Amino acid sequence: MIEIRCLQKADVEAFWKLRLEGLHNSPLNFGSSYEEVAARPFERVQETFLQQEDSFIIGAFEGDQLVGMMGFSRETGKKSLHKGTIWGVYVTEAKRGKGLAGLLLQMTLKHARQIDGLERILLTVSAHNEHAIRLYEKHGFVAYGKEPEALKVDGQYVDEIYMSFAWKKE
Repeated sequence: MIEIRCLQKADVEAFWKLRLEGLHNSPLNFGSSYEEVAARPFERVQETFLQQEDSFIIGAFEGDQLVGMMGFSRETGKKSLHKGTIWGVYVTEAKRGKGLAGLLLQMTLKHARQIDGLERILLTVSAHNEHAIRLYEKHGFVAYGKEPEALKVDGQYVDEIYMSFAWKKE
């Protein structure tokens, strides 16, 4: 059975393990590199984990194992407080194709909707990741730009699609 919930401070080790797994196994899908992130001292990760107000990470747990996650961070500048960003989306290979990313996205949107003054959610997705693009479109995200050769991973260029979701104005 899968449980979808917000990560807590006690989940920092599970988060770190899954974050590194994602960066290692799917290097074309992340702006951060495995080598750079893995070099950070774990103590620093513990200190900064879930410290920013109006930011959270939704996790998919099978028993006590974290098998999927989706991060959300609200902008901090006075002029951009109406926006937030989805980041670090990853589901372990064994659990892909079972709807977990959709459940993580639904929970993320539910929690983000409760943030006072938040109006728009942004994300970046690798152009080759058609499954993710379709998932985001299905939930109301719209592409608004494409950056060619946004990343270069081991000599291979990766284009990125910029997507946005906004609640209807009342």
